[in-house]
Amino acid sequence: MNKLLIFKFIHISFTILETLRLSDWPFTGYVGKASRHRF
Repeated sequence: MNKLLIFKFIHISFTILETLRLSDWPFTGYVGKASRHRF
């Protein structure tokens, strides 16, 4: 696969995770914190 394409996909995924993390839902907030902690 193209490296740029992979990078774009990861960037979009992180953008979605960040959006979910900033939302008020406890579950998505937890997922966002966990993903941020992992990386």
